[in-house]
Amino acid sequence: MFTGLFAEFAKPGASFNLTNMVIEGNVGYIVWNAEIADNVYELGTDTYVIDGGKIAVQTLATKVIPKK
Repeated sequence: MFTGLFAEFAKPGASFNLTNMVIEGNVGYIVWNAEIADNVYELGTDTYVIDGGKIAVQTLATKVIPKK
């Protein structure tokens, strides 16, 4: 899934807006929105759990609206 997302966001004209970030201990949470060639990401959230300097767990939730 992430391979497809990285390819999608690499297309020309992509915009990404980080609207909130909270870090508590080893847990990070971000809220974002984005617009790319084919989709509008009206809302995106990611949660990260860091262990030993690496991402041990990540969650992702998005509301995606296709442009076509």
